[in-house]
Amino acid sequence: MLFNTQGALASTVLRLAFAALYFFHGGQKFLGLFGGSGLQKTWETMTSPEGMAMSATTAGLVLLCEALIPFFLFLGFAVRLASLGIIVHMTAMLATLYNGLEFAEKEFPIFMLVTAFALLLSGAGSFSLDRKISRLFEPSSSYGRYSRGRYWS
Repeated sequence: MLFNTQGALASTVLRLAFAALYFFHGGQKFLGLFGGSGLQKTWETMTSPEGMAMSATTAGLVLLCEALIPFFLFLGFAVRLASLGIIVHMTAMLATLYNGLEFAEKEFPIFMLVTAFALLLSGAGSFSLDRKISRLFEPSSSYGRYSRGRYWS
């Protein structure tokens, strides 16, 4: 089930666009790209009592996820697991950091949450490592690649 995915092109397009968006999101914090503050400043903000007051373990997991998940999404590897990580991350952020803010300030994490949920349901789609892996475990049929049981459909 983890690697199971259908060959849907729509899932592939959604996954690749989301990988780019999540790379932009995490790249600011982790690598200092796109005008971001970089790892050291982000770490200080996340762990300081004046900032987000996260434990070092939580901050480390958040940064690790934001650094690795875009690559998992881009390759289409373990997309359901990566999506679940994003769902947990965005739900926690909405419940804590974004709690009490106006809806306009919550749009981006809500969009990311909904997109991750769509990928959790659909899988990686065509042109993914998950698709290659799932095809390794498909039951083989003596009737050919396109058969459905005894008769061709």
